[in-house]
Amino acid sequence: AAATAAQADGNTALAQALTQTAGQVGSIGGTVRVGDLLQVSLPDGMLAGGQVNALELVTGSVQLFNYRNLATTPTPVSLSGSVLGLSSVINSVDLYAQVIEPPAYVCGPAGSTFHTAAIRVKLNLNLVALSPDVSALTTIPGISGASATISQLQLYVEVARADGIIQAVDAIANAVTVQATPGVADLYLGQIADSVFFNRSRPIDAATDLAYATIGTLTVSQPLVATTTVDIQAKSWARGQAPFASTLSFSGPWPQTRTASTSAGFAATLVNDLVANLQLQLAPSLGGTLDAAVLPLLKTAVAGSLTPVLSTLLTGLVDPLLANLGIRLGEVDVTVLSAALACGVAGNAYSDANHNALRD
Repeated sequence: AAATAAQADGNTALAQALTQTAGQVGSIGGTVRVGDLLQVSLPDGMLAGGQVNALELVTGSVQLFNYRNLATTPTPVSLSGSVLGLSSVINSVDLYAQVIEPPAYVCGPAGSTFHTAAIRVKLNLNLVALSPDVSALTTIPGISGASATISQLQLYVEVARADGIIQAVDAIANAVTVQATPGVADLYLGQIADSVFFNRSRPIDAATDLAYATIGTLTVSQPLVATTTVDIQAKSWARGQAPFASTLSFSGPWPQTRTASTSAGFAATLVNDLVANLQLQLAPSLGGTLDAAVLPLLKTAVAGSLTPVLSTLLTGLVDPLLANLGIRLGEVDVTVLSAALACGVAGNAYSDANHNALRD
């Protein structure tokens, strides 16, 4: 239908793009009801001059389809680091995404509310191997040499829905005011069962749902003892600072986009909190006494190596992915597509021998 409308408007390029998209998704079983995506509360006929961005219509429909039809973990999208422009950080990533609440595109008067989708993302990351400096471990009695490698991460991101309300519309002056609040972002490192992470009916509880996952190996040399290699396992959780509402002013021409932000350093703070909360364990254990001496020094070394990598992943991979869905870490994009004058007229017209008038 969108392709037909574009062709009727003379937009051949858009019509071809939409037709190609329809061909690619035509074999998918299931349907979406566009009325679940577009929420309209205006008099009949007032949308005749309105426009909907084609990309937003497609991505919104994908989110709606994902929400309505996905019952289990989706097949991951596998991407190489070079394709993402992140070849210095990752070799490859398996990416899973699930919509846990559908978005709503709203057309209505002042007082109308709208929201983005709530999204959960899982990333299985094959890293370009990191070699944390663990030379400090040789200060521990009984350890004559040590080396470590960090080669993989399981990272989970959950962004709650962003909410907004249309505060004022002045179609004559071409002015719209919107209040928008970004969604809270949670970041997890470790392992969460798919049956839990992709269960839309329950929240994630880091205390009970987050388990340790192997991120690399530690090799230690001890006098008179064979060299020992054990797995480094990690888990951590961080919650972004509570978002606050921002007032956004629009003045056209349409469409026009504004961004509501929690803070400029949101992603950096989220990473710092994740690293600060990092917990490590060794599998198998080197022994209770030795583990107690090794783990604090190992945590410092691992945290120093992971901080720049996690920052790059959030800003270079996670944030652009979410941006395609209209949200970011600590931010939300709000687009006003058009403003229309909608009013009802009540009154009566009359004429007599003495007056010719129109009153309303």
